[in-house]
Amino acid sequence: MAEGPPCGDARTTGAPNIGAICSGPSFPRDTDAPSFLTTLPAELRLEIYEILFLRDKPVLIKPRPSWFHNTKFLDPSEVCSDVPSDEFQYDEWSEVSSVAQDDEDSCPSPEKLSRTPSGVDSAFGLLGSCRQIYTESIATLYSKNTFILSLTRSEFLTRRIDITVQWMLTLGSTISLLRHVHIRACKFDYDGDVSLCSIDIARLARFMWRNPTKELHVSFGPHPKVSKGPLAAVYRCECSERMDNVLTALVKNDTLDIKRYTRFETLVSGIFIDNCVKSGRIHYPYHTYPGHQNPDQHVIDDSDGGSNEPIEFALHGVYRKFDVSDEGCHIFWRETHSRPNLSNLPSRATVPIIKYAILSEDGTSFNLDCKTSSGFQAGLLGIDSRFRGLALYEWSSTNTITLKISTDQIHTDFSNFAALRHWNREPVSKLLTKGQWTFDKQHRIVLEFHLDGASTLSMLRIKMLRFLQLTLRMRSNVQVVFAVTHVNTGEDNIESHVVTLEQLRENVFVLLSKFCDTQNLDLDMPHLDIEFDGRGSPVQICHPEGMSQSGQPYLLVNPSIHQQEMKEYARNYRDAWKNANYGAGPFTSHAGMDLLLT
Repeated sequence: MAEGPPCGDARTTGAPNIGAICSGPSFPRDTDAPSFLTTLPAELRLEIYEILFLRDKPVLIKPRPSWFHNTKFLDPSEVCSDVPSDEFQYDEWSEVSSVAQDDEDSCPSPEKLSRTPSGVDSAFGLLGSCRQIYTESIATLYSKNTFILSLTRSEFLTRRIDITVQWMLTLGSTISLLRHVHIRACKFDYDGDVSLCSIDIARLARFMWRNPTKELHVSFGPHPKVSKGPLAAVYRCECSERMDNVLTALVKNDTLDIKRYTRFETLVSGIFIDNCVKSGRIHYPYHTYPGHQNPDQHVIDDSDGGSNEPIEFALHGVYRKFDVSDEGCHIFWRETHSRPNLSNLPSRATVPIIKYAILSEDGTSFNLDCKTSSGFQAGLLGIDSRFRGLALYEWSSTNTITLKISTDQIHTDFSNFAALRHWNREPVSKLLTKGQWTFDKQHRIVLEFHLDGASTLSMLRIKMLRFLQLTLRMRSNVQVVFAVTHVNTGEDNIESHVVTLEQLRENVFVLLSKFCDTQNLDLDMPHLDIEFDGRGSPVQICHPEGMSQSGQPYLLVNPSIHQQEMKEYARNYRDAWKNANYGAGPFTSHAGMDLLLT
């Protein structure tokens, strides 16, 4: 008898015979067993890897910002809005994503980030098969593709470079397989923004020097989507081509011989290329002299033939410029013959030189009437702005500074203290206002009176309001010396008295407080004369134009003040001084003081 068709055949009209299907036992997979791919020839496996991972266009890398994990709680329009720069930090990196041509270079929506794109990441499951498959396939992925990061157009070029380096650092040992990385740079990244006047490539250069993979090629240019299309001419920029050549000459060929300084990150703080890629500069960290620290800690001790710090740190405070020619292929240092060698010294060497040059046993003296000085090395101020700033900063802590003004009048305002006013306009006036201050140096302002032999300090009448205005920003411990020199007596007879600016200000405050308590202030009130004697004591406040019948100025305040009132006014002064700047606050903290000092 002939056999019929097998069970389940299309010619069978009845139900299939389920019992004819054979069943077998199920066993767990042996993890030690080799993958099926490993049984294939090596040539065939490489072809499979190229089919899965190799792309003829750049492969896009999507950085995941810190807010990516919260996108499910946000509206897509909010996610795509501008994110503050302090929050837009790339903490994680997504898997290798789709081909750049098939993806928009813009802020992705949550839906787009959540789905798996049709790129090389769809084959990532193969990498988990076994170690052999991972090693073979990862070499194809990183060595035969060009990678580009998906960044918003608002990212500046320096920022894009830093983010690209940040991604490459996450690759670990795989970085040795990387061959091509593309950084988007078009003409609009260079033009129209003052913040892009220079591009810092220090982080990229340091990364390439520390990972000496000669096969790694980093290129600049427009986005691959528009590099070969109708917009290619619009986005194309010759600067990006010069950047490629500069990177090759500066980093790979080390034309300027600066690779040796990258051993420590503190030795090279920046490598800046200008926006036209025609020049640049190497920045070393500027080492300002720390006045709050012990300067002995920064002196190189070579008494034993060595030093207590690496010699490379002698480059601190220096930057050098270089020029670019031949479309970036030729880089050379710019000659700076016009600049003195002293300006290239670090601050730790400059400060001792300045202190040695400005140190004077007799101090520094300025005669404001004759416009002469002694013990003042003005040549240091003409080297450059850096030397001038350091010299002015150190001068007041190294020398005692004396200002001299003279007159032959017993009742005087020193011509409204014009000489002191002119001196305040000079750069050297910063010696008493912005210099490094030490209380062991007693700086002085000497008011000299060349009078007859019968004159004494108590007979002097000095209009001090203008003087206190001009010394408003000087420190309160500056000494004011009232000196009377008797002429026509045939002998050098000098009578003097010393007070501090703090005492003068307190005395003025006491006198003005008495005036405010006894007078009604008027906005149309003329300027007043506040007179002191030669011992720094307030004498009277009077109207310059108000004269009594005897021809003497009309006194607004009696010179005699009760002792108890003096104590009360002085207490008010000290309370007001606590909230003052430069020790001058009481003049503006008491009622009517603003009017009197204008």
